[in-house]
Amino acid sequence: MDQAGVAPVENRILLTISVMLATVMQSIDATIANVALPHMQGTFSANQDQMVWVLTSYIVPHGMAGHAV
Repeated sequence: MDQAGVAPVENRILLTISVMLATVMQSIDATIANVALPHMQGTFSANQDQMVWVLTSYIVPHGMAGHAV
């Protein structure tokens, strides 16, 4: 333990890479959802307001989980 009473992280690089990879994957996931919206809108005959709700309900939990890390 160091002077502050906190144990040092042994695999700091591995931890950093894991967090960065999770962040990139979430960004790619949100991009895929945005690209798929026009196709979903045509398939389900939905209007723009309904599709905004789909995207919002998809992205908000991801954003909340991302801030929890």
